[in-house]
Amino acid sequence: MEKEIAEIISNYDLNVSSIENLNKDNDVFKITDSTGTRYFLKMYGADGGDDFMPGDNIYHTHEQIKLEAEILSVLSGSGLNTAAPLKNKMNEYVTISDMPLPYSMITSFIDAPPMEKSKAPLKEMAYYTGIAAARLHLESADKLLSIANKRPHKRQKYMREILKRLSDGAALGNISSAQFALLNKCGEIILDCMSELDADEQYNVGLVHTDIRAANCLYIQHKVIPIDFSRSVFSYYLYDLGEMCAHMGGTEIQREILRGYHGIKPFRKGQLFAVQAFFVMFLMMVMAEGIETRDSKWRDDLLVRFENEFCPGLVSGKGFFQSIDIL
Repeated sequence: MEKEIAEIISNYDLNVSSIENLNKDNDVFKITDSTGTRYFLKMYGADGGDDFMPGDNIYHTHEQIKLEAEILSVLSGSGLNTAAPLKNKMNEYVTISDMPLPYSMITSFIDAPPMEKSKAPLKEMAYYTGIAAARLHLESADKLLSIANKRPHKRQKYMREILKRLSDGAALGNISSAQFALLNKCGEIILDCMSELDADEQYNVGLVHTDIRAANCLYIQHKVIPIDFSRSVFSYYLYDLGEMCAHMGGTEIQREILRGYHGIKPFRKGQLFAVQAFFVMFLMMVMAEGIETRDSKWRDDLLVRFENEFCPGLVSGKGFFQSIDIL
């Protein structure tokens, strides 16, 4: 592998002294040049990832990876201080090779541990993760809207695709008709919520990360730095929060995420309900991804929560997030 990596690096004005593999997928490396300066090298496959985005929404085309580099270039100069992409000898951010993973990008190195390996208290990190998400969304609204609109979209079309997949699962007998009716009711409420947010689209819609969690954030000195924007999309800012709250667990942690966000980008009336709706949407999406599997204890347990907690909360307009004191 080192020979192939060296071939990629030859496209840059770098004199590399060492290469270190950083993950089990063999697609992220730390490289160090002769001056001791460190960089990240990330490699991409040529497909769109593992969810069911419609065929025209593909993450890892050459054009989409170039857009990811542009996003990083903008954010690296902001208060987020994300890794900055490095241009190659062709004055391009993305290098193409004949390797099984044909696209690659080199960025500056950030000397900070991932949140999942940090010894800081989880509540503290959750609070600063909320701050980072708010700053990302403010930067998006200010500088990234034209780029964001060229990314895959997660809006009404995506929600309807989720419902279609779940309907297919009911047809296969993997969920009951009553369970699908419950999920469909949630989907209708989420679609109505999206329509309400569309009334003030300029404030509510833009670039969102969609995968802010412990594995995709660095943490140092009360600062969270999001990494891996490869799955960033054009969607509702509050979708990011719903997904973050689903990824990062319990009520206390969710409260800290929302409190940190509110301190930078204050919630408007009714927006905590939208966060709740997008939390539910994310869980429906994960369920839809595996809907062809006949037996799933995780899905069965989740459907119980939909019946007893999630769907009643959406139908009543009340529920888990709206009861959280974020002030």
